[in-house]
Amino acid sequence: MRRRTRGFTLIEILLVLAIIGILATIILVAVGGGRQKSLDASFKKTVSSVQRGLALCCDVPGTPLGSAPGGRMCVGGELYPDAAHIGTITSGNCSPAGEFAKAVTPGTGNAGNCELAVLTHDGATFEGC
Repeated sequence: MRRRTRGFTLIEILLVLAIIGILATIILVAVGGGRQKSLDASFKKTVSSVQRGLALCCDVPGTPLGSAPGGRMCVGGELYPDAAHIGTITSGNCSPAGEFAKAVTPGTGNAGNCELAVLTHDGATFEGC
């Protein structure tokens, strides 16, 4: 009698599952690195926007950060409400020459690898990104 086989053997199924597992691991590692980079890019973009807003606030020398036109950009040393989600921003006023220096510490889960951003009138610098 001739035996009829249907389907796959156990070895073939295990081999396919092992290959699928290896490919899934490779994809998850690649996606995980991309997530960190996207968080870093988002943090940098938001901080750069905040820096530009502060530069506008300080264009008039000696302007307290709380007295920007309309009172929305810089209120009591804090930036417009939309910027609060990025983390902690040090308070302070513009110098008589229109200069400022602020440090931004990222909020939990907002910055990927970024540890600190330093804002000045000339731009933003980032540490750990």
